[in-house]
Amino acid sequence: YEFNSRFLGDERPVLFEMEEKDGFMFGWTDNYIRVTVPWSESLANQTVNCRLTSLNRDMTFNGQVCSGAEAINPNSLAMYA
Repeated sequence: YEFNSRFLGDERPVLFEMEEKDGFMFGWTDNYIRVTVPWSESLANQTVNCRLTSLNRDMTFNGQVCSGAEAINPNSLAMYA
């Protein structure tokens, strides 16, 4: 928990996977932190900058897309935990 929590609020590049699960997609930062955002086909297989907005119990971060394919409103995030 301590390793991941120190990145809360940071902006990191995230490479998103193509898989959709329960309306969300997952990706990995440059330092191997798992990030989830609402599913968007335009983000699949893309690297975009994301702000790490909250840490879930499963040690994934909810992310807010800052640049790249499209910006996603953080208020649309349901807690994924």
